[in-house]
Amino acid sequence: MLNDSVSEVARLRQQIENEYVAAVQGLHGLSIAAQHSFIRARMERVEQHYEALCAFIGEERAIDIVIEVNDAAVKLRQGSRS
Repeated sequence: MLNDSVSEVARLRQQIENEYVAAVQGLHGLSIAAQHSFIRARMERVEQHYEALCAFIGEERAIDIVIEVNDAAVKLRQGSRS
């Protein structure tokens, strides 16, 4: 049972990371209206994954993971501008 929970947390973390990476990549090559819709959809998915994470590990740890992934996405974005 514990392994299943750990696996689900890892899967959800990866999904959140995928959504952030997609949002960052969506900033390039799309019109402003398309960017807004695309990024909004990605952030709505992040929220869904966050809520699922909360059920496994609680709000505090779940938000820590979301912040960690967001920070990594920001660094990715900053690195792509160099």
